[in-house]
Amino acid sequence: RRSSDLSFEEVMKELAKIQEERARAKEKASFEAVKKHMAEMAKQARGQNPLTMTAGELMIKFPADPQEIRREGELLHHCVATYIGRVLDGKTSIFFIRRTDHPDIPFYTLEWKDSRIVQCRGLRNCDMTDEVKAFTRVWAEKMRKFEKGRAV
Repeated sequence: RRSSDLSFEEVMKELAKIQEERARAKEKASFEAVKKHMAEMAKQARGQNPLTMTAGELMIKFPADPQEIRREGELLHHCVATYIGRVLDGKTSIFFIRRTDHPDIPFYTLEWKDSRIVQCRGLRNCDMTDEVKAFTRVWAEKMRKFEKGRAV
């Protein structure tokens, strides 16, 4: 059939199908990229303490004080400063993800609670890049082992 013979509903169904196929292809490519990053980062992070881990072009940093957490929220335009009380009460932990070439410039902020990553957000609450996803997965596994007192 020619496209001019299709009804509006049929055209919309075809467009939706194409859009779904593109979304699946993009999702698969992202998954493969994360897997590749994770494999490389796991090698680089072997034997490292998760509190000071560096892998790829990323590193983890523990905030020095509440003011550093406040600054993080101001520069990344998100609400991490509202967590300071919970951090001080020991209810949650905040870590910073930095680029190794700019260790003092905020990049992503990570919340760790109950042996898992609760959230990890960048500028204006943006979601993680594939590289950051891979880094956080490697880091989380090392952190769980660290908390249990096992070798990392």
